[in-house]
Amino acid sequence: KNPQFLKMRYMIMKNKKSLALCLIAGLLIGSLNGCSTSKNETPASSDVTQPSSDISQPSSGFSLSSFQTADLEGTTVTQDVFKDYDITMVNVWTTWCQYCVEEMPELEKVYRNLPENSNLITVCMDAEEEEEEAKRLVKETGITFQVLTGNEDLHKIMDKNLSGFPTTFFIDKNGQPIDDPLVGAPSRDTAKTYIDCITAALAAVKEKK
Repeated sequence: KNPQFLKMRYMIMKNKKSLALCLIAGLLIGSLNGCSTSKNETPASSDVTQPSSDISQPSSGFSLSSFQTADLEGTTVTQDVFKDYDITMVNVWTTWCQYCVEEMPELEKVYRNLPENSNLITVCMDAEEEEEEAKRLVKETGITFQVLTGNEDLHKIMDKNLSGFPTTFFIDKNGQPIDDPLVGAPSRDTAKTYIDCITAALAAVKEKK
């Protein structure tokens, strides 16, 4: 079954209009590009013209409230990575996904212009097998944000919630996702699209308090 890569699945939490604005803004800016979860499948791209009218919660059971891994520098990372921020953007990628690698400089722009009380980290899902390649890409693209290794612990949590790469989650300080993830990389104004989504997620969290 072919995954539907290029749709925004940012569906709105009950009575939270800010994420709807983010979604609409992203769709007006451009399409999304993404790769299959299988290394050997052909990447896909498509225009997205309108947001989903459905309202739903994140995939059942998905949570980053308890995990342990390491980053590419060998530092142990747990769910505590989220606790100091209202929202953390978690971009999930692989070394073989061309769209993932191409958007890295844009993610660095996001990281350097993050709204207050937010953070950005990424998870390289094949970094255990491709550690040297992951490190090479980090150096080559000039990114400075933290890159986590997609170890067995994270694969158990994330695999069933990934339909393509990159996939971007917006996580609160308790490790819980703010609605469904964004699947694919925005093809235009990438950094602005992500910053708009972070801002919308921050507004949703603030409204929830």
